[in-house]
Amino acid sequence: MVARIPLIVNSSAEQIQELPSGDSISIPGDLDVTGSITGNSVHAVQLTADGTIAAHAPVILTSAGKVKTISTEAENLTGGSTGTFITGSGSQGIYSIEDTCWLGGQNAAVVAWKIKSSTSSLDQDLQLIAGTLSGTSISWGTRLDTGSESGGASWIQLASNNNDKAILMYHESADSAVKIRTFTVSGTTITLGTEVTLRTNSTDGNLCYLGEDGGSSYFAVAYQHSGDAEVKIIKHDGQNSMTVLAAGENGVGAPNGANHDEMKLIGISHDRFLVQVGKDTESRTIHVGTRLGTTCRIAQGYTSTELGEAGVAPFTISGQAYDAELPENTDETGVYDPINEKFIMWVSAGGGSKGRIRVYNIDGDTIKFQFESDFINTGVETGHYSMYPSLEVTDKGQIIVAWQDHSNHYGKRIVGSYNHEKDGITWGAVTTWSSEWTGTVQQVNADDGKIITVYQDTAQTGGYNISGKSKVFQTATTTLTSDNFLGFSAAGYSDGNTARISLSGSTTTKSSLTIGKKYYVQDNGTLATTRESFDVVAGKALSATSLLITEV
Repeated sequence: MVARIPLIVNSSAEQIQELPSGDSISIPGDLDVTGSITGNSVHAVQLTADGTIAAHAPVILTSAGKVKTISTEAENLTGGSTGTFITGSGSQGIYSIEDTCWLGGQNAAVVAWKIKSSTSSLDQDLQLIAGTLSGTSISWGTRLDTGSESGGASWIQLASNNNDKAILMYHESADSAVKIRTFTVSGTTITLGTEVTLRTNSTDGNLCYLGEDGGSSYFAVAYQHSGDAEVKIIKHDGQNSMTVLAAGENGVGAPNGANHDEMKLIGISHDRFLVQVGKDTESRTIHVGTRLGTTCRIAQGYTSTELGEAGVAPFTISGQAYDAELPENTDETGVYDPINEKFIMWVSAGGGSKGRIRVYNIDGDTIKFQFESDFINTGVETGHYSMYPSLEVTDKGQIIVAWQDHSNHYGKRIVGSYNHEKDGITWGAVTTWSSEWTGTVQQVNADDGKIITVYQDTAQTGGYNISGKSKVFQTATTTLTSDNFLGFSAAGYSDGNTARISLSGSTTTKSSLTIGKKYYVQDNGTLATTRESFDVVAGKALSATSLLITEV
């Protein structure tokens, strides 16, 4: 027989009912997970503490069903110590940085680059190198020569699922074919899988990761074949277990007379992506692509005029305007922000000296302009594709822009945060992270808010003396989200203790509150009366020391 709790439902002593100990009730009274009434507030739960929790602290619900205080990581935009993955010498240095990717399962960054060598058989050959991350420093291993023909590798791309699966794409002029290979990383050792030819007589290859589905990793590839733009889907199930889904091949529509060369891809989700076709403002279009199982659908494209303004077309995914030849390493001038669900592109404005981004919403197959924001008024170098700004999105949904200063080519960086309405961006102070002539700046978003920046040290003189370098930056992080915020601890608890958490409708004790004011939990766990992008509603002050926990 279950235990029953006497419950007075009105002032008459004859009217007393009983409640089974596991039942819930909706009357004033704090209810723990056992069903017993424990206090005078409206609602509470009892859960296991994950770590130490201070009294009356805001807490989050972890994926393990425990409660934990909000943790943050402070911002460090000057970066850690400088690393070097290739040292330029009198006979050998770096020719170009082609692409980068991150494999969190191996805690490793991978860089694809071409060598500049006095040895003709090695000159401009494709190299790969991996480095392991520790704090704000990275230790680079020994480079792997892929054996591509000298000077012939182009349209080089890397893409990973950010964990353990990765693909290398490249084109070799000897047989005019776009090819792909899986690769794995163990420590700093890279092992290449079997080479697969995507399409003979093809060029302008590009590659992006989509996401996980049914235990498989999916990627999208795009290339130009016989004057047509085509897209395929790749299913990646492990090293040397990669399926090129021929049914996923589709022509990509473009305006009449459009130049189909220069394909660029950006993944949005496990079944959606953006594809850019064309290299100049007159013919370039951007489309929303959708993976449909083993095939894909490409929606009608948007022209640069439709996405921009008359006379100021956005540089789009490729980062290239007008008729100049596109390099392989300019994807990062356009990024998708999964935190805020925005598509962001860099725009050259004011003769190339002003730094501007444009922000778009993607709704189904529709790409819709939202607003633009200038991150700096002057000083952005855009004289060559290797000087274009690099965009990245942090774990908090902040936008990081890295670029070269126009006057001295020093490395510059700035961080922007959305307002709560996400119709504007507030930019922080500009940070100088490199006081040497930098070139081909690329950023990799690693785990825990760390950004790995790789670049060429072009301050060194001599044809073979240019080095490839890296710096690691820490962006501000928080474990708080609107989904995981739970409430406030009723008291202080140690790790593993059963903690009672006051929920919405209850009250918690605070100090120096203003009666009637609405308060928000900031991403660092403190309270404020103004709301930023990541903040969640805490409640309303009933007195100077009492906060009613509510979402209103």
